Amino acid sequence: MQCSPRLGTAPHRGFTLVELLVVIAIIGILIALLLPAIQSARESARRTECLNNLKQMALALLNYENARKQFPHGRTNIDPHDGTNKHVVPDRPAAKSNDHSWVVVALPYAEETGIASQYDAKSPWFVSANRTPVSYPIKLFKCPNTDSGRVDRLFNTDPKPAAGDYGCLNAVGQTLWDFYGTQLGAYPGEDSVRAIGVLDKEFRTRPACKRKDITDGASKTLMISECGGRPDYFRLGKLDTSQINTDGTAWADPDTGFTVKGFTVGTRLVAINGHNKSEPYGFHAGGAQFNFADGSARFIADTIEPLVFIGLATRAGGEVVNAGTY
Repeated sequence: MQCSPRLGTAPHRGFTLVELLVVIAIIGILIALLLPAIQSARESARRTECLNNLKQMALALLNYENARKQFPHGRTNIDPHDGTNKHVVPDRPAAKSNDHSWVVVALPYAEETGIASQYDAKSPWFVSANRTPVSYPIKLFKCPNTDSGRVDRLFNTDPKPAAGDYGCLNAVGQTLWDFYGTQLGAYPGEDSVRAIGVLDKEFRTRPACKRKDITDGASKTLMISECGGRPDYFRLGKLDTSQINTDGTAWADPDTGFTVKGFTVGTRLVAINGHNKSEPYGFHAGGAQFNFADGSARFIADTIEPLVFIGLATRAGGEVVNAGTY
């Protein structure tokens, strides 16, 4: 018995080309809408990781202070009375250096005892005996928004010291101070009490900072700043290949700390994100990350009034800084 085809059954057919194009277009629009959200979420995660780095550094410094009853100097020499200050680096003739930075003395308090145990504090950071530990790229000292694998390219032997993206605020410089004319009075000098920060660099004549010395208030006094991307030179958000950054690339280099001078943009002076040559410079849109002497850390916009920044960078300047201004 023969079976007849069922009446009213439509023949099966696939999508037309127009329908496929419409579906593809819709998927493309959805992806375009989702990408900014994904990128924003990733940047938020990287910013949080960077902020956590600074919080851990602040905690390490506070633990150091609790144990030693003082903060470390930003940089020191093995002989604290060494009048030569910076020494010749045998395989980096382009730039001299002090012997140690605040970073290496804080390592044991930052859960980096493995690296700290390899570091010989009786020898300068740049000698061959210390090259293995200082060439180790410590995650704590790297902003996740910067390139990996960076080293101090001024060294002419291997291994070269690994780069870091943070530096201590030693003091406020004359250029930044004088921008306000007579408002702040005459510049008192880079090593004066009014101009220095918590981790100042005058180790030869001044005792290290104690908590009582931070008379401006620990919650309103900066310690560590982002200064990312070194040894490459970045200016106003762009890579400038015309020069190399010679001011402190390695995380162990004392010259990662700096005196803030500001950067002129037209008639303005900016204290953050002008350039990364011994200035606060972050790779997060609109500002940079900092930590404070009370152990907190936060993002500060690069639109901050330089006068307010001066108040935050100095430990005993006597300025009154309103929390709503930064």
